[in-house]
Amino acid sequence: MRTSLALLSTSLVGLVSLAPSVAAAAPKTTVIKAAHLFDGKADQVVSPGVVVVQDGKIVAAGSKVQEPAGAEVIDLGNATLLPGLMDAHTHMTSEATGDYQWIHIDVERAKEGPFGGTIAHGYLTLSLIPRFSTELFRLDTPGPRLNYGLNKVRFPNPVKVGARIRASAQIAEVSDVPAGKQMVTRYTIEIEGEEKPACVAETVVLLLG
Repeated sequence: MRTSLALLSTSLVGLVSLAPSVAAAAPKTTVIKAAHLFDGKADQVVSPGVVVVQDGKIVAAGSKVQEPAGAEVIDLGNATLLPGLMDAHTHMTSEATGDYQWIHIDVERAKEGPFGGTIAHGYLTLSLIPRFSTELFRLDTPGPRLNYGLNKVRFPNPVKVGARIRASAQIAEVSDVPAGKQMVTRYTIEIEGEEKPACVAETVVLLLG
């Protein structure tokens, strides 16, 4: 059985653009505002969303955060902020994998590099697929779902720090397996203003039950 679905998420943007660099401290306090924010402690989306970044670190996040006087304000409009993923650029990817290449963390050197600035780790971009999937579609299944693997992953275009990204998904195939169903989904993560996508990945998920 084959099922296709093509939807576009426009609410989850600006995640990588807010990632701090470990190579240089922020010159001043920055306030990031958006329509929504995912509160990990409360496990819910709150509105509006405000994140305060100071010296390269998130110092406050929520819907009732006071904006420091004189701070630079970045308004992302109708976006959903994910504070945990903002820090993931260095704290999750670099520290967890040991990938401290200067193209990711050295702001000054990266300015003279091939991309004109620091870029996000490719596997950080890939790791956003589960979050994007919740924005794109919903599955009502009787049993649990398990990640079985990836058929193919490509990173055609690096995501520069400061870029806005969005994703589309197409359910390419649903087939019968002994444990239940197997679903293959093709994801394309796009970069605003650029023709080549940041990531093209084909995921395989088992639908048990």
